[in-house]
Amino acid sequence: MGLLPRLAGVLSACLVPSTLIAGQIVLSDGPGWRVNATLGAFAPPIIDGDVGLQITTMARSTSMQDAKDMLDFTISGRAEAWHGNFGLIADANHLGYSVPSRVSIGHIGTDGTLESTEQWADLRAAYRVAKGELSNNVAVALDVQGGLRWNNMDTIYVADILPGMPFPASERWVEPMIGARFSFQLSDRWSGFAAADRSTGSRSRGDRQWSTSIALSTQLSERTHFTLGWRRYKLSVESETGATNVQYNVRKSGPFFGLTYQFL
Repeated sequence: MGLLPRLAGVLSACLVPSTLIAGQIVLSDGPGWRVNATLGAFAPPIIDGDVGLQITTMARSTSMQDAKDMLDFTISGRAEAWHGNFGLIADANHLGYSVPSRVSIGHIGTDGTLESTEQWADLRAAYRVAKGELSNNVAVALDVQGGLRWNNMDTIYVADILPGMPFPASERWVEPMIGARFSFQLSDRWSGFAAADRSTGSRSRGDRQWSTSIALSTQLSERTHFTLGWRRYKLSVESETGATNVQYNVRKSGPFFGLTYQFL
């Protein structure tokens, strides 16, 4: 290889270090800040759990076949900035769905529809506690995270026998959260991660939120990569404040995907 191609390779590695790790920014190193941004969606086709709204209770299990009729709108965004072993992560999600349900109002059983919108966003500080290479030349890194999460949940249940009397409920709260992520590089084009996070709860009523994720990423160009994975997400809320009485315990499982742009 000639001198000029070698110099070009060295310069590209210095200027854009993360282009060599197939999208996992925490695996890269370099002077200054390393920043990327992702736009995608979490689209769970499996939603099951229990919801109580005032005098209405719902127990509903759904399957993959219901997915096309359940999801209304979903979008996710994420940004990461790293300097050495320290990082900042901002993450925001919107998930809306409508679930046909069988409920009991008093002693009367009736069909109806539960319409739910969940929004959550968090700001985290992160620290890379370990970075190395396995015996098969697979680069790995482990980072831990902590921060605050804002939650918003709007729920409306409409019973078929009472179409003019919806049962609405709305909850908003902020809570601490923690998380961890294991990242790995399989090749110049492929990498992946496994991650988990959970809220620590902000009130004494049992609010809890957790998720686990696993994903693979592939490099599309010098600065972009595409990620596809599977996520398990659970939200539990119990509240009896004023006229709002909510008991919400719902689990969601399904694919998530995102397109990431790497900044210099």
